[in-house]
Amino acid sequence: MRDFLVTYLSPKLKLEENTTVNLDNSMSAATINALIAAQPKDLAGYTLTFQFADGTYTLDETLDFSGFRGGGTLRIYGNSSDNSLSTTKSVNLDFSGTAGLGGLYVFNNVGVLSDVFYLKITTNSSSSVYSLYFRNCTWGRAYYNYVTASSAANGFGYTSYASHCTFQNNYITGHWAGFYFTYSSHNMAWANDDSGTLPSRAYYGDGGSRTGYYSTVPAASTTQITENGGSKITS
Repeated sequence: MRDFLVTYLSPKLKLEENTTVNLDNSMSAATINALIAAQPKDLAGYTLTFQFADGTYTLDETLDFSGFRGGGTLRIYGNSSDNSLSTTKSVNLDFSGTAGLGGLYVFNNVGVLSDVFYLKITTNSSSSVYSLYFRNCTWGRAYYNYVTASSAANGFGYTSYASHCTFQNNYITGHWAGFYFTYSSHNMAWANDDSGTLPSRAYYGDGGSRTGYYSTVPAASTTQITENGGSKITS
């Protein structure tokens, strides 16, 4: 009985070793979110990896990887062989069944490196949507992803809000803003590109954000680089 109480009623408050949580496309969004919520929020300097197995995931809830702290690294990974600038990804997180449903959210991760690598994220931008969203994060990195939406009328592909982020070797399709830098965020954008339907705006900054970019910038149907509200986007 004591073992039962310790194991099930007293969850670990800190991560005690490098840990991998394996996910597959038989799981619902609610199941995946429950597995995320069940992990210790204090990483205690260790690495917590959420590993998506290959396949298409049909999802009806935003996936929420938020509230981690304590140093260490949070990894949200697809197939590591998809480590190039490409629209071909073995893992597709598909939120497109619901207009305006947010995709993958990484919020309020303090003192933690938050990595999102090797994923395709598909959303329905017939109403406003945030597809991959870093908010209030000490350091976020998005490498080798492909974020695609149904149109360029609405929504934001990759977002950095009050965060420090690096976006490297990512593809973008659709969205009102392919990459959105806002609320005093500090960012590096490196060798990103477009595919299919162009975003209306490629790199869009406001709210006093600061972004440096290098190499290719995605094309756009309206403006490639937009600076508003005291933001700066410079090469």
